[in-house]
Amino acid sequence: MNNVDIFKAYFDAFEETYRDDDWNRITPYFASDMRYNNAEGETLTSGAAAIQYLRKAVDSLDRRFDNRAFEGEPEITGEGDTVTLVFAVRYTIDGTPDLVISGKEVATFREGKIQQLDDRFDDSSLAEFSSWMAQHADLLE
Repeated sequence: MNNVDIFKAYFDAFEETYRDDDWNRITPYFASDMRYNNAEGETLTSGAAAIQYLRKAVDSLDRRFDNRAFEGEPEITGEGDTVTLVFAVRYTIDGTPDLVISGKEVATFREGKIQQLDDRFDDSSLAEFSSWMAQHADLLE
């Protein structure tokens, strides 16, 4: 499999993990010494730390909404060792405006595993997220 195919398999595995909480499913996609630069500006330096962060992020944000769905089909492209996912995700809670977060995830591969993963959210999404949270964060508790 090429890097794009591996990333697509990781993406599908992540979405399945989102549904059933089996985080061991995505472990094989990460190099043990991978670097994960998350949206909060932190750099995590192992696959285990990345999975721990992702699990916490899903539990503390995504799963607290009534619904989470991609806007259209995410775009996955690759060039050399780099694969890029461009996405927009719509989050909904009854009685509030929808929250749409868009951005990209850039994965760098080494020997068929994700060696580095970078989350990059659009500036407008960050502003919308901050505004939404200022008004509605109490609904996520």
